[in-house]
Amino acid sequence: MLAEVCLPEEAWGDAAGFGLHPALLDGVVQPLSVLLPGGTGFGEGAGFGEGVRVPAVWGGVSLHRAGVTGVRVRVSAVGRGGGREAVSVVVGDEAGVPVASVDRLELRPVDMGQLRAVSVSAGRRGSLYAVQWAEVGPVPVCGQAWAWHEDVGESGGGPVPGVVVLRCPDAGAGGGGGGGGGGGVGEVVGGVLGVVQGWLGLERFAGSRLVVVTRGAVVAGPEDGPVDVVGASVWGLVRSAQAEHPDRFVLLDLDTDTGTDLDTGAGAGWGVDGGRVAAVVACGEPQLAVRGERLLAARLTRLESSGDVPAQRSGDTRARRSDVPAQRSGGVPARRSVDVSGREVLPWLSGGSVLVTGGTGVLGAAVARHLAGVCGVRDLLLVSRRGPDAPGAEGLRAELAALGAEVRIVACDVGERREVVRLLEGVPAGCPLTGVVHAAGVLDDATIASLTPERLGTVFAAKVDAALLLDELTRGMELSAFVLFSSAAGILGSAGQGNYAAANAALDALAYRRRAAGLPGVSLAWGLWEEASGMTGHLAGTDHRRIIRSGLHPMSTPDALALFDAALALDRPVLLPADLRPAPPLPPLLQDLLPATRRRTTRTTTTGGADNGAQLHARLAGQTHEQQHTTLLALVRSHIATVLGHTTPDTIPPTARSATSASTPSPPSNYATGSPAPPDSASPPPSPSTTPTPPPSPTTSTHNSSHNRTTLSPPCWRSSTNSNPPSPPSTKPTAPAKESPCG
Repeated sequence: MLAEVCLPEEAWGDAAGFGLHPALLDGVVQPLSVLLPGGTGFGEGAGFGEGVRVPAVWGGVSLHRAGVTGVRVRVSAVGRGGGREAVSVVVGDEAGVPVASVDRLELRPVDMGQLRAVSVSAGRRGSLYAVQWAEVGPVPVCGQAWAWHEDVGESGGGPVPGVVVLRCPDAGAGGGGGGGGGGGVGEVVGGVLGVVQGWLGLERFAGSRLVVVTRGAVVAGPEDGPVDVVGASVWGLVRSAQAEHPDRFVLLDLDTDTGTDLDTGAGAGWGVDGGRVAAVVACGEPQLAVRGERLLAARLTRLESSGDVPAQRSGDTRARRSDVPAQRSGGVPARRSVDVSGREVLPWLSGGSVLVTGGTGVLGAAVARHLAGVCGVRDLLLVSRRGPDAPGAEGLRAELAALGAEVRIVACDVGERREVVRLLEGVPAGCPLTGVVHAAGVLDDATIASLTPERLGTVFAAKVDAALLLDELTRGMELSAFVLFSSAAGILGSAGQGNYAAANAALDALAYRRRAAGLPGVSLAWGLWEEASGMTGHLAGTDHRRIIRSGLHPMSTPDALALFDAALALDRPVLLPADLRPAPPLPPLLQDLLPATRRRTTRTTTTGGADNGAQLHARLAGQTHEQQHTTLLALVRSHIATVLGHTTPDTIPPTARSATSASTPSPPSNYATGSPAPPDSASPPPSPSTTPTPPPSPTTSTHNSSHNRTTLSPPCWRSSTNSNPPSPPSTKPTAPAKESPCG
């Protein structure tokens, strides 16, 4: 039987990122529904008997050509095998050139109940994500041209090197984690905002990168101590600056241990060796952390376990599964309770009052319904600025009462200490506070250049000041949960929302600090909700389309609340619940979300060869003889893994390592080094472990990777093993304004 399958025109651009586009592959197996007796291969009563049959065992699969946008398919029955029906599949393009073939595809019967369960799960949108830190190489020993920010100054007129280092003040031992308000956080972030605005406003800085250096602002490993809330908030601000102005800013976090490899132990401020900081920048990553001798880069990863908790819908009064673990609280003993049927529910969901800030808003009300209708909470304290006078407040009270909850709706500005103290004093002794959900927030969007301290303060009051006050004033209470509604903007960066990103990054840091102190805490950095709220109701259709193009798709309220349940069942202080569907080109933070084959394309598309070559040269120039060998060995092994479609070199089986031959295309490493291999280099490559150690470099690179930037079109090496990309253009070096002591 013959069939013809084509991708829609809007998907053509994605085809090059796959061997065979998933939509085409799905279309290839669909003709089975016509071939099999009964008329439908994927419906009830299909095939040679009862039930559903799905593709199960693939044998003799070959891919002859990649990146096609349309195919013609021939499917032939080859009989039964082991009680299963089987077919062969031949795939070609419109001209008849072979694309792929399957010698034998066996079909397996599947119970309809199983299929329905899978379809319900697949119908949900959204996943849980978390930031991980991946090692990208050793810390360089020597640096390149650099200067302190205070030395170049906005009023100066001298030359500006390619890298300028700004030391961000921290909050000392307190880390901004308490003290009754976020004024200290806002002051520091406002100061950094002024520096960033000055950096963007002067043409003399246009060819340089500003490296914002913090201490302990991120959690890059299990050994890290309490997070500096002030530094974390600065990271949120600068992430948005990076989104608005690519390649102008780099974030670098140092260990709180003053003995880190980037410390000289002397000098102004922290004793940081700015030259070595500048050398770190040469790796090309926009967000970095140094821990000991390790250089780490931020990567967002999808948590596979996010689907383990079943979705619950508002109005479904059944308790959640008894085998779902309670939200852990860093050593705080959890009270355990059961519902009327004897099934266990999360301990913080009953036995006391749950406070919800922003409780009369769209998100707060949705959470309140969920807590009462699904989680069994019987006492709710809903707080908002207008309290019972808020639109829809009385209707919400009646709705929650019908679900069996006793509801108090109180007017309170949670950013004001006196009002929060009065609010907490009003909690009845017989029904003590056992949980907090901080869902309040406001927007005051503006580009980095247009932000003012006042606009920072507006957003910080509702988000940061309120969170810090609730953290401080509830520390004597036996809370089982402290949930902060943050935003993906604080992690991903969001153009035009620098103040909002900074505030939400501070909330994420507060959750880390509470866990480190043995207190419950989780921050949910939400993606886009489908239901319009007070903060998103103003968005027009063009705004939604822009957000969707960035990869964030709107989630329905039931899907978001299912992620709320899943997040509280995990032992993680910060999670990003979102329907995230990234598409190339991607920033480094998101590149691990792509399949290995698409990640390979993205890496060669989003970084130019000459720029990568300059970065590699600068890294090698700043390393010892042994470190150069380690760096080059890691580079070669990484590209071998990429060519073979593996995420890391460690996942390559030994047979695949030995099979790597002259037919393996070489352009990835060409583009990383900036030096193309000779066209006649067709001999089998040596094992990476036997690659000769490079001689020490006699020179120190002073390339400024921001100058003469050239973006190359993606090479066509994926479709042909005999073609080489054009030689990347060279990068013109700039004269250094200041050199590190190492040269």
